[in-house]
Amino acid sequence: IEHGEGGVALRVQCADNELHVAVTDESPAPASLRSPSDDDQSGRGLLLITVLADRWGTSDDGKTTWCRFDLPSGRAR
Repeated sequence: IEHGEGGVALRVQCADNELHVAVTDESPAPASLRSPSDDDQSGRGLLLITVLADRWGTSDDGKTTWCRFDLPSGRAR
């Protein structure tokens, strides 16, 4: 929400042992992976997603950034 432009929407879905998170905003530029310096107070969001998520990407129009986390099978919800 802090870095989104215009209206920002968050969608979270859990199905078939997978957690899917998507953020959509009105920015004309797609989200991009940055290399923040040690002193930067922000700019690590996609770096964290790259490390923690099983997959991530952006929509063709660049307005939605999504990630997926594989969940252990057989786990109670």
